[in-house]
Amino acid sequence: MGLATYTYNRSTSGGEIITHLVNSSDGQGLDFANGALLQLEYAAGGVFGTSDFSIEFIIDQSSGNSNNKILYTSGGNNEFQITSETASSKIELTFDGADYDFSYDMSADYGSPVHYVMTFDRSALATLYKDGNSVATVDISGSSAVDLDNSGTAAGYLGGVSDYGVTGVFYRWRTWKKLLSAAEVTACYENASVPIADQWSNCVTDLDFAFANPEMSLQIQSRSGAGDATASVGISQITPIEQVNTNKLSVGGTTPRVGIGLAAGTAPSTELHVAGAYPANKIRSEDTTDGTYVEMHASAGSAYLASSSGHVLRLAPGGSTKMLLNSSGQVGVNTTPAGTFHTVGLAGTTAMMVVGASNNNIANFYDSSSASKLTISSTGLVTAANGIVETNGVLKENLLTNSGFDVWSNSTLENVGSELVTNGDFASASDWSTAGLGSGTWTITAGVSRATGVANGAQFYQAFTFTVGKLYKITYTISGYSAGGIYLDVPATNSPTESANGTFSYLFEADTASSYINLRTSGTTTLDIDDVSMFEVTPGCIAADTKAPDGWDKANTTLDLYREHNHATYSKDGSFYSLKVVAGADSGEKLKWPLDAIGNATETIQRFAGRTVTFGAWVYSVSAADNVHLAVYDAGWNESTVYAAADTWTWLEYTHTFSASPSAVFFAFECNGDAADVAYISQPMLVFGSAIGEGNYSRPSGEIVWLELMKSSDNYDDFDGISSSTAINTEADTGGKIPKGAKAVYVTMAGSCASTEKYLALASEAGKNRGIWAYSQVANGRVANSGWVPCDANGDILWERNDTFNEVYLWYSGVQL
Repeated sequence: MGLATYTYNRSTSGGEIITHLVNSSDGQGLDFANGALLQLEYAAGGVFGTSDFSIEFIIDQSSGNSNNKILYTSGGNNEFQITSETASSKIELTFDGADYDFSYDMSADYGSPVHYVMTFDRSALATLYKDGNSVATVDISGSSAVDLDNSGTAAGYLGGVSDYGVTGVFYRWRTWKKLLSAAEVTACYENASVPIADQWSNCVTDLDFAFANPEMSLQIQSRSGAGDATASVGISQITPIEQVNTNKLSVGGTTPRVGIGLAAGTAPSTELHVAGAYPANKIRSEDTTDGTYVEMHASAGSAYLASSSGHVLRLAPGGSTKMLLNSSGQVGVNTTPAGTFHTVGLAGTTAMMVVGASNNNIANFYDSSSASKLTISSTGLVTAANGIVETNGVLKENLLTNSGFDVWSNSTLENVGSELVTNGDFASASDWSTAGLGSGTWTITAGVSRATGVANGAQFYQAFTFTVGKLYKITYTISGYSAGGIYLDVPATNSPTESANGTFSYLFEADTASSYINLRTSGTTTLDIDDVSMFEVTPGCIAADTKAPDGWDKANTTLDLYREHNHATYSKDGSFYSLKVVAGADSGEKLKWPLDAIGNATETIQRFAGRTVTFGAWVYSVSAADNVHLAVYDAGWNESTVYAAADTWTWLEYTHTFSASPSAVFFAFECNGDAADVAYISQPMLVFGSAIGEGNYSRPSGEIVWLELMKSSDNYDDFDGISSSTAINTEADTGGKIPKGAKAVYVTMAGSCASTEKYLALASEAGKNRGIWAYSQVANGRVANSGWVPCDANGDILWERNDTFNEVYLWYSGVQL
């Protein structure tokens, strides 16, 4: 909303001019009786030459003739008109007598304000927008040569002529010497002021209806500085400007704003914008009964808030002071400040005071009886009445390694749950579908799936819903091989093609939920398939030995350990994995950290000798409340008496002070329930100090875990034919030994190339950071390199090369978490 220039005449005006802005975001509107019109100055009267232009207006039409003139020019050459012909359901555009019609009936919009924009591409289309949306177009390329009013004498009329005028209220009229884009049309619809950066260089006219007053002056200004208009008889303002002193000002619309003292044509930047040199720009609230006041003003580059009492700020709801900022810069809460910051409790006792003069202290803290409880001296010394005691802990360094149970270099892949393939032994001719067989056949017969002469790319499949991110292993047997080959098309990369009799398996990480277990052919294929099986799999340590996740081991060989994928119940928020523990005996089974060689080392013993430590973790014990508790080894096992509750995540915490000369140092989870009891462990913590506190889990930033057992790649173990950039899913490629989301992996790679000066590299992503490279110095000679390779966001890496490499090997030695 702009501001009109108004000269106040005390002899003729009844008082200050104020107004109620209503009915539209643009405020006031002008009501046109039938035949009433606004005469536009030459610059705004449809004088656009041969250039593209746009017209924008908001109108609320109440009724109309069959031939309503919205814009009409006369008195010059090559005149232009816009006519709403409701009887013919069209809007007629006239260029020097040639008509072009929008197929649109304005009468459907009668009774409410509507925002219209018409854009005129003189060599192509005119487009009609209603409320920001395109509703009609018409080809006006035939008008491209019409030079609208080349005489320079035309007058424009808004609202029509004679008995063909508009009946209703205009709220906005703008003309543009440019083609508004769809985005600019939307911006105009959504904003009252002109929202376009080049507004005044391309906006010819922007009539200021909000401050028009035809009852006093027929002149209506344009906010663009050109294209003013003159009203005829029959035009009135919806809510006239009041010529008297009134006791209130109400500003309506979706973005109401009031400006005081602004330069003409300047829009207010806030709801109330007061401008001018101090002291004219004060805002003051005063109690006339006693003269107290508060005022705000800006002066000399500063902002001021002051009151008659000398206080800069006083907040007193209901008359009772709750906060006070005095002229000395002191703040008091519920009291007059005796220091820089002074608070008093709601019961009237001092809760805290920050002063510079009280015993030369920076801060003093008191209890409800005003007894000093804690002070901070000017030298920074902190003194507490009863000493400083750690309660509930704080975030501290976690001394445990591999505390997220991420890395499992000692593991084997173990099945989770039950068989996932239906009718994988083909005992019946059901549950499977085929596609793309060509002239061949693929049927279930004699207890096998038999493909006979089926075409390349044929499919034998059944639908299955995978869990994204989980590992799956498919196994199948080929017999009766004659021709072609079989590969698995599953929600990840396709498996290698198998072209011989035998039993084959493929491990993959699902990247799509809704998919298929799909056997596909490579080439024309004849063979039998049997014993198709699929399980979800996870790394586990279930052998009768002491192996466990890296850095940990089993004190008892009867424990079975599994890595649990993120689960709604069996993993705890704060860590992606948890550790599943299955007891193999009735009591006394321990999972401990660190490894024996480390826990018995003199360096470790001396590190913990005489120190107080706290060991803690989240534990979920399935059904049993007597299964899992914590233990610390010093000169023997010291065991907590607190057990994890049944069927809920329980935070267990145990504090122990080591003797001056422990014989060894170990920390353990002990299963003390019954054989086959199941528990889940998440986010174990070990810290120096007397407390941790639930929710304070942390792991060393950038933690590196070196694998206890180097892992060779499952897919690149003397592999021939890396001829393109190929992604490596490190979790699937290591049988789950490397976790999801690793930051980097330490690897050794080797390979050979038939050409010299070619490279083989490992990177995080295509074109991104390459960790290690190897160059072929001699044709067909194997080259190798070792080092860290950064991973992508999923913990995966990528082969990159500029020629084909064969005899490719990849080994994993470490992982950064």
